[in-house]
Amino acid sequence: MKIKTDFVTNSSSTSYICVVPKSFNIREFLDLTTANRLDGGYGEKDLTDEDLENIISEFESARNGGDFCGGENYRQFNIITSIVQENGFVITGVDGGPDDSKVIFLNSNKVKAILDKINI
Repeated sequence: MKIKTDFVTNSSSTSYICVVPKSFNIREFLDLTTANRLDGGYGEKDLTDEDLENIISEFESARNGGDFCGGENYRQFNIITSIVQENGFVITGVDGGPDDSKVIFLNSNKVKAILDKINI
């Protein structure tokens, strides 16, 4: 098992544990210009207002306990992972396959440092 502390691009078998502060307002952070920048040219066309609303909805769903996988919509996934990475919300990542079972022990000092950094 490999434990990661940051995002790895093109890693379909990596899951991340993220914490988003209650004070973080996705609507204040994300507009179409920012979403297209975070998309990094993945799509052939610029994102639309509808795409933006879908990204915000997926972000809020994941923030409130839902899960979000890259296979469902990679553009949305790419933007959401960029948001949590850019804002330092990643606690840890775990590399594994679809049938792996894991018990993950987080380093409490590292978690505390990250939570302090993002004002939780």
